[in-house]
Amino acid sequence: MKKNVRFKILFGIMLLMSLGSCSDFLDRAPTAELDVDQVFSDFELAKKYQLRLYATLRGGFFEFAEDDYSVDWGYDLLSNMDDHSLHSKSDCSTQELIKGGWTGVRSEKTTWGAGLAVARKWRFSYQAIRSINIFLENYSRVPLASMEQQKEMDILVGEAYFLRAHHYLELVKRWGGVPIMRDIIAPDKNYRPVREDVKTCLDYIVEDCMFAAEKLPVKVSSLWEGRVTKGAALGLKARTLLYGASPYWVQKGSGITWKQAADAALEVINLKDENGAPVYELLSDYRDVFLKNFNKEIIYCENTSTKQFWGYYTIVPTLMGGFSNGMMASQEFVDCYEIKDEVSGKYVPFDRNNPEHMANMYNKDRRDPRFDMTLFYNGSKWQGETLGFYEGGNVWPKEGDKNFYLGYCFKKYLNESVRGASMGGIGAGGTFVFNWIFMRYADVLLMYAEAQNQVGGPNSIGGDGVGGLTALQALNLVRNRGGHGISEIASSISPDDFDEKVRNERAVELVIEDQRFFDVRRWNIADQVLSKPLHGVKTIKVGDTFQYDFNHTDGPVRKKWDNREQYFLYPINIEELQRNPNLEQNPGWIDIVRE
Repeated sequence: MKKNVRFKILFGIMLLMSLGSCSDFLDRAPTAELDVDQVFSDFELAKKYQLRLYATLRGGFFEFAEDDYSVDWGYDLLSNMDDHSLHSKSDCSTQELIKGGWTGVRSEKTTWGAGLAVARKWRFSYQAIRSINIFLENYSRVPLASMEQQKEMDILVGEAYFLRAHHYLELVKRWGGVPIMRDIIAPDKNYRPVREDVKTCLDYIVEDCMFAAEKLPVKVSSLWEGRVTKGAALGLKARTLLYGASPYWVQKGSGITWKQAADAALEVINLKDENGAPVYELLSDYRDVFLKNFNKEIIYCENTSTKQFWGYYTIVPTLMGGFSNGMMASQEFVDCYEIKDEVSGKYVPFDRNNPEHMANMYNKDRRDPRFDMTLFYNGSKWQGETLGFYEGGNVWPKEGDKNFYLGYCFKKYLNESVRGASMGGIGAGGTFVFNWIFMRYADVLLMYAEAQNQVGGPNSIGGDGVGGLTALQALNLVRNRGGHGISEIASSISPDDFDEKVRNERAVELVIEDQRFFDVRRWNIADQVLSKPLHGVKTIKVGDTFQYDFNHTDGPVRKKWDNREQYFLYPINIEELQRNPNLEQNPGWIDIVRE
């Protein structure tokens, strides 16, 4: 930015709101109104400005949050628009979207519902990018009094490049090619950029990730937990390349290969600390990944500090202390969990046509151990209670937002040690620290397994091919974390069958982490997967026995879109198109009248 262009930086506004949802180190920011020359003439002020940029890292529960993102709650995930999860609230954004309420004509002034996803995410991301660009264009003006300050500034710069890459990937995942803001644009300038192609956008993101990785430390001290590291930058690069190498984005001209994606993921896997020890590892207990903040499996996350997180209340049933009956799992998802074969002792795909499998549907000793670690189902245990998911059972209210459409809900993020006033619940007013995980080590292993299989098959070794990891080994590490007992996949598996195993593993391992919503799109199967109705289970108790209808449907009916493209990319908001006629609407969505 030219020095004669002056504007006010409102530290309390400038998109960096929500002090309560940030770590303590972010709470050290000033709230006074200062201009850019003042901020970047003082190291401490510039540092505080940059640290406030972390407030733009908003986790999945904030996808449909308030306009200023200033509240510490949200209760809807993108996962509720895939085929494995559904929210029970009839007025939530995702219910509106899957019923067909999502079109490009929605106004950004919408205060609730689908318009939030279209208008606010786009606007929020670009506001965040502009704030980041202000720092990147002005940090060199800051006087540095010592080598220590120079080292700190290098890290601050690396973090800024990482944050910008994060926001651009969030945009590309949703809209495809987007405008790239390379310079600071004065607020009064009539800025009308064009959309860059997908390749240009992905290359730009990778470049930012590489620059960030050069500047960032491998690890941070406990005082700075929540700040990003070299591994986060390398992981974001790997995810970007995985997307670019996937079928949908290749047909959009990404120009990225599976080898690039595999090599990038392997770089994260092989990352070592100053003592030569691996930086990341799988926790032995799957549930600990989500209940123990800043553990060794987490690569980067949103840091919510110790503020009460209301999203927690919205993923559990009301009678367990929740805000509504929250997020329900579909039968399609439940069937993804493998079952131990009674004869061979090996885990095999669950088959609803197999009577023996059906008889052990809810046998947690036979199903993949993550089944019971992830789901509440009829007969499951919680805080000493046996849960009854049937009419007349202790968790079966059936009216309004308390309606169990599908007969399952999630325990994945819930802490059993936190009790509330209501049965088995967390209770209103409880405090829960929940750091939304953007990326973890298991995801990187699955990225590598998927990409390396495409390069050379399940038994191929990435990198230099010496002493490395095969795609099969990476997948088996995730399946059998901590000796969970899931049988390893045989080395004789074909590449195509292995690919299906990876896809199923991603579904099970990463459920309600907002990965599948984008996975089915990059695999180019969204129209096949998301056009089908979801099923659940209806449970009826007869005496001391239960009868189950596993083809039960009792909820919103998914709209079948008029054209295939609508399954893959968001529409650009109409008002955004009217402000900038140089923007092209995504295929299949309502456009403005162009001269």
